[in-house]
Amino acid sequence: MSTRAVPFYCPYCGEEDLEPQGATDGQWHCRSCARIQTADIGLKGSLVTGPDGAQVEGFQVHLGGSLNGGDGSGSGFGRKVRGLKTTAEDLPDYVERVLRRFEAGRKPGESFAAWTARAQEVDLT
Repeated sequence: MSTRAVPFYCPYCGEEDLEPQGATDGQWHCRSCARIQTADIGLKGSLVTGPDGAQVEGFQVHLGGSLNGGDGSGSGFGRKVRGLKTTAEDLPDYVERVLRRFEAGRKPGESFAAWTARAQEVDLT
């Protein structure tokens, strides 16, 4: 009999879409949290620091995920640039900026996931 403690919800997103992961007790995988990592542009709501230093609503950004592992690494998880966050107010401008850089810098036929895997961090900010 397992001694694995059963959590009722994910401590990060609050969802109940959990499954055991790993061979040891206490390892759980949240399928809801993983969803943002498999989108072209995945957004995870969080509090971020606004221009005046106050905490405001915003997003942690994951880029270039894929359901079929087509991101170049084979995992399907998008690229997470350390510290890449945006305020909710700045989100539309951020998305437009990244998509314009993708349009200008991609190779013919290159997917967004493949481009984000090889792009410089400055192109993703």
